[in-house]
Amino acid sequence: MAEVDQKQPAIVGGVIVGVLSVIPIVSELNTCCCLWALLGGMIAAKLLIDSSPQPVKAGDGAMVGLWAGLIGGAIRFFVGLPIELMTGGLKLRLLERLADWTGDPKLQELVQRIIEQAQTQSLLQWLIGAVPIFIIGALILAGFTVLGGLLGVALFEKRTEPVASPPPYPPHPHSLPPSPPPGEAQAALPSQERPADGPSCERDESKASDHPGDDRSIVE
Repeated sequence: MAEVDQKQPAIVGGVIVGVLSVIPIVSELNTCCCLWALLGGMIAAKLLIDSSPQPVKAGDGAMVGLWAGLIGGAIRFFVGLPIELMTGGLKLRLLERLADWTGDPKLQELVQRIIEQAQTQSLLQWLIGAVPIFIIGALILAGFTVLGGLLGVALFEKRTEPVASPPPYPPHPHSLPPSPPPGEAQAALPSQERPADGPSCERDESKASDHPGDDRSIVE
């Protein structure tokens, strides 16, 4: 297919993935089923289809989905990491209330240990533990946006490429017209290409016999 600019679809899809992945509470849908990654990849594929004059192939949808995932993963890493650092305490308090609401002693004990461990961690220790998790999450986002790009092409691309017609076959030997007989072929030739016939030769001999003196003079 002709080269189509994939930058704008990839940027739009990546921004959707990244922003929805860093908003507190809303980002949890991405954690559960990678919903925003699939959505961003599908939107990127839809925009690519709308801007392409030719049918978009599955490979093009996967490529624009990959770029969207990389952009969304970068946003999630560089924006989501500071947000996670600022809202970490709030999430722990919500988790503690949820454990108290369930009334499960084992769950309450587990949440209490998590809170105590988080409170005793330094910033450097927290970063050492959080950075690898965010990098893995960004790679997972890229994988699911590729899947979203493939789904977008399968759902939104309704055009098909024209099928090229096969070249015409040469005519069968039995279908060729029969060659004419030799006499008719000679008659069909132009008068200048015909071979000299008998009567013309006889006329040349008769002309030579009308002037015998010329022959003797030549001999003498």
